[in-house]
Amino acid sequence: MDAHCLCCLKGLGDIERVLLFTGCAKQHPFGIEALIEKSYPLTGTFISKTPIALALLRFMLEGCY
Repeated sequence: MDAHCLCCLKGLGDIERVLLFTGCAKQHPFGIEALIEKSYPLTGTFISKTPIALALLRFMLEGCY
């Protein structure tokens, strides 16, 4: 695989993490804000209040280059 393909796969993995972690956070009793604070440096960056919009934006921007 060339470097461009590997970069695309990483981007898809990041989009998948945003959708997965946000879905889990919405079901958690602590709520999204508390989970973002508690897991900030690692998985907190993959939790979003607008996961679908973020995923579509990242997908669109990563497909531009």
